[in-house]
Amino acid sequence: MKRKWLIVVGILAGISILLAVVVPQLVDAERLRPTIEGRLGAALGRHVTIGKLRFSWLAGGVAAEQISISDDPAFSAKPFVTAKALEVKVEIWPLLLHREIQVDALSLQTPQVILSRAGSRWNFSSLGATAPAASAPSTTTGAAPQLVLKKFTISNGQITLQQPGKAQTYSDLNLDASGVALDANFPFHLSAQLPSNGKLTLEGNAGPVPKGDSAQIPVQASVKLEHLSLAAYAGSGASLGGTAGLTATLKSDGRQAHLEGSTKIENLVLAQGGTPLREPVISDFAADYSLVAQSGKVVRGDAHIGKSAIHLTGGFDTRGAEPVLSFTLAVPSLQAADMEEILKALAVTLPGGVSLQGGSANATLAVTGPTSSLVSSGPVHVENLTVGGFNLSGKLHSIATLAGIRSGPDTRLQSFDAKVRVANDGSRLDDVRAVVADMGSLTGAGTIGANHQLNFQLVAHLSGTGGVLGGLLQAAGGQLNTVPFRVEGTTADPKFVPDMNALVQNRKTPVPGQPQTQQNNPLGGMLNNLFKKKK
Repeated sequence: MKRKWLIVVGILAGISILLAVVVPQLVDAERLRPTIEGRLGAALGRHVTIGKLRFSWLAGGVAAEQISISDDPAFSAKPFVTAKALEVKVEIWPLLLHREIQVDALSLQTPQVILSRAGSRWNFSSLGATAPAASAPSTTTGAAPQLVLKKFTISNGQITLQQPGKAQTYSDLNLDASGVALDANFPFHLSAQLPSNGKLTLEGNAGPVPKGDSAQIPVQASVKLEHLSLAAYAGSGASLGGTAGLTATLKSDGRQAHLEGSTKIENLVLAQGGTPLREPVISDFAADYSLVAQSGKVVRGDAHIGKSAIHLTGGFDTRGAEPVLSFTLAVPSLQAADMEEILKALAVTLPGGVSLQGGSANATLAVTGPTSSLVSSGPVHVENLTVGGFNLSGKLHSIATLAGIRSGPDTRLQSFDAKVRVANDGSRLDDVRAVVADMGSLTGAGTIGANHQLNFQLVAHLSGTGGVLGGLLQAAGGQLNTVPFRVEGTTADPKFVPDMNALVQNRKTPVPGQPQTQQNNPLGGMLNNLFKKKK
């Protein structure tokens, strides 16, 4: 019995070898080239040029050394697709017996694809729309039959996406689709390498391809992004950094797309030189996008940074060289520890030994502009925040001592309000109003430069005017509970400089026709001399 099986196997092997040797002699593969070019050209509506063909029985068809598919002439005279090799699997017996070509499968090896866009139309929008003006002859008369493929694959491809002002390359493109036809819905699996070692995976169904614009093909698929570099997609000069991952479902009718899922951003940096967040930012989102208008909106964006929640909604426009955002960022309760982490990510360095404890912040910020130069602006409110290791009264030691204000190791902000603007060139705080426990309040405005330099003009509204200062003011015939001062230096090493001239310039009635000097303003001269000695 065993011997019989060996004989059968041997006979089959012999037949296969015989066919592999004899069939190529019966089929002149080169004679098939015009027909294959014509079939593919008619199906794609583009000129197709195939290199030298060879027949392979074991491969189940013919193989070409190279292939070129022309671009839409409205975009470029250069090829839309070039590939080093093309394999065409055909039905063998119809080919041998009737010289009929029934294509079963196509496989492109290492193709180079150029995608470009003009307005809302892509260069592949016209694929399959019309037959090329001078396509090669087909084996049939009349309209070319629709090309139906049991299998279509792309291996190790590369896509170059050309947009105004920039070009991005996606490598290691692999596509596996079955039952492919222009008027059918077919399953597919696609993967590609993104810039900066990111990876994209799409798996689902696509089709049918609409007449007139192949770019509007309906798609339903699962989407997975891994190790997506925020800096690579934010544009040159962008302050964003970190890597993102995404898992979502995509539903598109070819004109409107809906994407819903979750993201995870690790090592998020919000400004150049910032320290990456220690914990990932995890969010759930839902977004709609118009493929025609090339714009969309985030209808739900709920993120978590540590123990704090953040809500992001708004629109985005992708027509230009980089996305333009118009978002609203709502922060209902940002905890102190998370606040400190965000400041570090914004490259704001606190003085050594200083930490934020207790309390919380809320803000509603407008985030607008191109991704490379975003501007965030809006009101910020903080309450019951302790700045541990930072003695504000000590920084204003001379004033605190003269006014009889108690000094402690920490500063407790009962409340803090400001209108904030954060951009690449630095930050600005206007309408600053802070209530400091055991001291009074602060008002004013100022800036934090991109180099972390401080330039604030503030006024301390002291809670009391006892001590030496109160006595001096009373002796000078005035009452005072406000002290102007400047904040200079850096966020890591702030310098508090009392402005004593401003303190006393309106406390003494000036002599008409004379500038206010130490002679006619003895209080100002005395305080100036005092604070010079305190430096």
